[in-house]
Amino acid sequence: MLSERVSDSRRVPSTHPLSRKKTWVPRMATGISRAMAAVLRSIGIDAEAIPEADAETLELGGRYTSGEECYPLRLIVGDSLKILEKPGTNPEQVAFFMVIGQGPCRFGQYVPYLRSLLARLGYSGVTIVAPACETGYSDFGGASSLYVRGAWRAVVSSDILSKLLLKTRPYESVRGSADLLYEESLQNLCRTLEITYSSDKEQMEALQECLVKIRNRFRALEIHFDLRRPLIGVVGEIFCRLNTFSNNDMVRRLEEFGAEVWLNDVSEWIW
Repeated sequence: MLSERVSDSRRVPSTHPLSRKKTWVPRMATGISRAMAAVLRSIGIDAEAIPEADAETLELGGRYTSGEECYPLRLIVGDSLKILEKPGTNPEQVAFFMVIGQGPCRFGQYVPYLRSLLARLGYSGVTIVAPACETGYSDFGGASSLYVRGAWRAVVSSDILSKLLLKTRPYESVRGSADLLYEESLQNLCRTLEITYSSDKEQMEALQECLVKIRNRFRALEIHFDLRRPLIGVVGEIFCRLNTFSNNDMVRRLEEFGAEVWLNDVSEWIW
């Protein structure tokens, strides 16, 4: 639901190509995807994170990828087609939010490949928006600076939540309590981020208040630390590192075998 605290100068105009479309954010990691969708809602875009990948994702993605590309491309393609093939979906009202990259990584080819594929499949009416530093992230008109600031704050905030979860879950006294608290905390963070604030300062103050409350709730969770647990750092390609489907929920598996995991996060990649 879009925030009711609206300032027209801080939201995309009605003429923007996304203003009347449902915009889907790829699910690299659950936290950042949902937080980024909340930021887009704060500037007037109806956005939501793409649901978790599944067997259908792999099947659809496998039809249009050879297996020689990056594995994440198969998931991105499959997830996108799963949205478009859902009964009752009007492609003219669908948009996909993508980030882009420069340099030798094949990630930089995701957007042109997806555009080409969707056009070949008859989905030319689908919008793909990919804000880039070369254009000053100006894709959202007067709300572009709000998007950039809000997006960075969403990245840092969602990474904080992830760290709190990973430092707590291996030691929880009640199984599942850390995951439950993480989900509640992420919902609170998204509700904070989706508000259209009157100023950047007001947004920062609201985020600080939200994160302090979340921190205190994690501190109050009943845990039992065990210093004998090894600490394992997980590095590697960012999508497979963070997307639980693509890595077979590796972090949780390591925890079940008695480890605490330190995971390189999204802000590290951007930084």
